[in-house]
Amino acid sequence: MYSENLTIYAVAVMAFILSFGGFYYLSLRNEELAPRKNAPFVIIFPILSLSFAFLFYQISNQQDFIYNLSWANILLPLLGSALIYVSWRFVRSAHIATLMMFFCSASAYFFQPDEFSIASTIAPWLSGLLLCLGLFFFTFFYPYISGIDGILGLQTASIGLGIFALSLLGGVPTLLGGFGLSLGAIFCAFLIFNWYPAKLSLTKGGAHAIGFIIGWLMLCGTYEGSGPAVIIFAMFFVVEILSALLKKMTLRPEYANLSANTNCYEANLSGFPPSSISANIFRLLLILLMMGCFELYAPNAYTIPLFTMVVTIWYLSKIKNWQTSGKTIRELNQDLMIEIKNNLNNVKNQINKEK
Repeated sequence: MYSENLTIYAVAVMAFILSFGGFYYLSLRNEELAPRKNAPFVIIFPILSLSFAFLFYQISNQQDFIYNLSWANILLPLLGSALIYVSWRFVRSAHIATLMMFFCSASAYFFQPDEFSIASTIAPWLSGLLLCLGLFFFTFFYPYISGIDGILGLQTASIGLGIFALSLLGGVPTLLGGFGLSLGAIFCAFLIFNWYPAKLSLTKGGAHAIGFIIGWLMLCGTYEGSGPAVIIFAMFFVVEILSALLKKMTLRPEYANLSANTNCYEANLSGFPPSSISANIFRLLLILLMMGCFELYAPNAYTIPLFTMVVTIWYLSKIKNWQTSGKTIRELNQDLMIEIKNNLNNVKNQINKEK
């Protein structure tokens, strides 16, 4: 056990050092390099791939797994993320890229453990379809939280470090925790160059590819019984995207851009500095990380996730309404419900106009 931990820490340190060196090189030459070469994902992907492969090779003992991993399970996220990145970066067709994301997400269905289900009342085949849809959700929408420098890096690092923390508490296997720590180390290095004002930023294709890897790690955590915990780690992303989608569904022209619909982006438009927004999201993610770990000891699988969803909605509302931060929780909740009601009325009015 001691040697396994030492291996995990050593790989994470090397991943951080190599990533930092690669990002530093790109930051120095970002104006000289062609756009296809000045892409942080080309640094992230090989280091992450080598880290995953080395950890899987070195930590062969999987007695703490409920469902053992195979080389095929390791190759799925790496090959899928590479295909997604290439389809966005070189094919340059949104339709083909979306089809590739859907294909890679759907392929995860065939790697689901036999007879696994997210709930006893859900058939395994339906459970598999729902999980694949969740993977596609993360893959497709992950770039839309990158409107503010540092936000995407913070969310990615927190999920990786959260999965590692779960492994220390026995919530997920040691090997899966090693994967999470490697991902977290790489994105901690990335944040040094991605913090406002960012010297480096992921392209849309790179963000989609990272979203696929994140979704795969969360799937593995779900298979090992820690689904509610990993959802809590990603609650900021989930709430931001769902709120942005709700606004977009109103069909109003000002809500056509999904990235601009997020609470963080709207706060920035109203004058809140990007560095302050990122600092506040960092605090929120720390809270979510602690609550996700605490969820392991919860008597059920839904109380703490629902509670953290309410906390996240309230916190993001405070960021969005930073100029009126003196409002009480009740007043902010009333504002949120009024906004939802107005959006729904706008949808109805738009439908009536089309009729």
